[in-house]
Amino acid sequence: MLTSLTLRKRAVHRKFLTVERIMQPMVIRLSSLANGICATPHHSDFTTAHPGCKRPLTSRRHFRDAVKLLETNTMSFTEMPPEEIAQWLPCSSVMHWPGYDTKVISRKLDGRDIIIQLWKGYCPSYLPGQVGGVGAEVGIYHSSFNPFLWYPDYQHKKSISFKLHYPNSANTLFFSASAKTCWWRHKWMTEASYLTYKANHSSAPNNPTKYKLSYRIVGSNDTITGIW
Repeated sequence: MLTSLTLRKRAVHRKFLTVERIMQPMVIRLSSLANGICATPHHSDFTTAHPGCKRPLTSRRHFRDAVKLLETNTMSFTEMPPEEIAQWLPCSSVMHWPGYDTKVISRKLDGRDIIIQLWKGYCPSYLPGQVGGVGAEVGIYHSSFNPFLWYPDYQHKKSISFKLHYPNSANTLFFSASAKTCWWRHKWMTEASYLTYKANHSSAPNNPTKYKLSYRIVGSNDTITGIW
């Protein structure tokens, strides 16, 4: 006689076979590393396969993790790495990948010219479950001698927060990142969690870049808000 636990596991397995057909294969690596692991998603749509990829998101390990998340009804997020690691690194408008869009905005905040760079979508995960996933970033930068490069404005940190909404409904929240004093606010839902989320929310967009990013940057005298 089948126990209720066995029946539940079978039901979960059937559900994720369906998800696998929908989302196969989303890739989890950025650009041809020496060990041969595949790179970025070459298509922005989660449902589109890239034939050159050797390691899709829907690997057995990711589905095992996703099944555990579904059974416990929890979602995992990451805000790694710490911003201090990246505060010396320049950035530019070319710093984005298919499936992970960026937007650059020049503004004035507290009497200073700044550059705001936004990202949203699927950030390729170098360390699955720790860095990257589906989410967004909001960074504050200052210009340099090179007009195509800007540097983190880590010496003038501000309160930064953001929310990701469904594309056709500002009232449907995907998730939010609370206000934090920093120059770089970043948060992603981990890959395994997003598999679970997508299985339970059929109205979620197949292309994560379609989420609407609303951000808020609060300075000493000025506040900058926007929706992208």
